[in-house]
Amino acid sequence: MKTRVAVIFGGKSVEHEVSIISGLQAFAALDRAKYEAVPLYIAKDGKWYTGEHMGDIESYKDMKDCLKRAVRVVPTSGEKGGADLLRWPPKRFGRNVVGSFDVALPVVHGTNVEDGTLSGYLETLGVPYAACDVTSSALGMDKYQMKGALRQAGIPVLEAVQFTGREYTADPESLVNRVEAACAYPVIVKPDNGCGAEATYKLRNFTELKEFYAEPHNVRYIMEEYINGTIVSFDGVADSHCVPLFYTSNVFPTPLLDIVSQNGDLSYWTQKSVPAALKDVGFRTIKAFGAKSRFFHCEFFRLNEDKPGLGKKGDYVALEVNMRPAGGYTPDMINYANSVDCYQIWADMVCYDELRH
Repeated sequence: MKTRVAVIFGGKSVEHEVSIISGLQAFAALDRAKYEAVPLYIAKDGKWYTGEHMGDIESYKDMKDCLKRAVRVVPTSGEKGGADLLRWPPKRFGRNVVGSFDVALPVVHGTNVEDGTLSGYLETLGVPYAACDVTSSALGMDKYQMKGALRQAGIPVLEAVQFTGREYTADPESLVNRVEAACAYPVIVKPDNGCGAEATYKLRNFTELKEFYAEPHNVRYIMEEYINGTIVSFDGVADSHCVPLFYTSNVFPTPLLDIVSQNGDLSYWTQKSVPAALKDVGFRTIKAFGAKSRFFHCEFFRLNEDKPGLGKKGDYVALEVNMRPAGGYTPDMINYANSVDCYQIWADMVCYDELRH
């Protein structure tokens, strides 16, 4: 009997559409001779759906029709292990279990899914899953706590101040003093648990800081100094000893904040080879976060000029860590650029903990 693998994608996140593309790539890559692939889509309102057509990206061009043809389900602990997919709302008569799965492959991006929320749900169900556990997932999304783990690994990070809107309202002068002691203007303000430059702002002075808090903000934010750097990623697959079996790198010439704020276009490329200094900080990052048996996507600033206290021009400063594949069609680009199949590499890691293809 084939192992039933639920590929979970979507979610209540600003990177919802990216997750659909990534999830369907993983869904298509599963070896049907060994596995029965089950598409499990989480809509933006948090409802779960399944259906054969949900494994086809063409179905998502008309979302209304896609959901109309799908079956809304709620995953529950299976009577014989794994998880059952219960039709919701259930029928009064007849069978309401419309499917089941043995293991889960979450291919999700951002808040409410990648931050440990989904991992906790799967652990409650008692279903094995190929992703970070709750603690690791939460650490990988909490930008302030993430900096602590990076510092312990000796990797440079930007100083940051963590705060809430309530703290500013209660004592604005104290918060401003903390910010100005830690960083110089301009500063970047972003949610502590966020993704994709969501709700991220560049504040040039104290006046803009006051204007920012003139509007209510109910989430926890961090504030860090703006630096002149180019975003460079370190991507790959690590074995059970937190050692990358395969690694590569992408360069993002235009700041993502500028692209989002100006509704611009995104372009980036894969480097022919990974610089030795980037490999060093990349390997140390994977070790520091205990990233074993998984994809990883880590982002760094490559300094465009000397920055006292951080490093020289060309040095790397950690930005964030993601324990998942790079989003969208990036895995395809990585495959073409390196003449590899990163999904086969991932499968080799899962089955053999080494490269065999």
